[in-house]
Amino acid sequence: GLWYFFNRDITSFIPSGANEQPYDAKAYESQLKTIIWPKSDGLTFIHYIDDACSCTRFSLAHIEDLKAAYSENQHIVVRSSASDSIYQLAAMSSPSVAVISKSGQLAYYGPYTDGATCQQGDDLVEVVVQNLERDETFEWLNLLSSGCFCAWPKNEDPK
Repeated sequence: GLWYFFNRDITSFIPSGANEQPYDAKAYESQLKTIIWPKSDGLTFIHYIDDACSCTRFSLAHIEDLKAAYSENQHIVVRSSASDSIYQLAAMSSPSVAVISKSGQLAYYGPYTDGATCQQGDDLVEVVVQNLERDETFEWLNLLSSGCFCAWPKNEDPK
């Protein structure tokens, strides 16, 4: 029982379910690129947080560390409970992060680290920032990770 309790959210970054179609990474990448990302003098970090996800507890401290380490850059926190954010369209799993380059291009979307939870394993955001310092056109859609993730809640479009 303890094993199930502690490992129930260890899953693939790509949400899965019995009624879902096979995941199409190219279609998702195309959807991401249709969103008008903010342009700034620095990078923009969009942090996706679902407070109902038990994995969130592992990411909050890491997000605060990133905000401190990259304080000269813009940080946007998108919560699943906020129904008015266009950035929610890009969310797939929580916790996750999108890094937008200075030119407004999606440079990275995926988990914060390559460990089972945030603050374990290598800091992938740091890797992305280092690569962007060398090459402004760097892109990485990181969808093959596994760890503690919850599928982003589907917000129904009111009609």
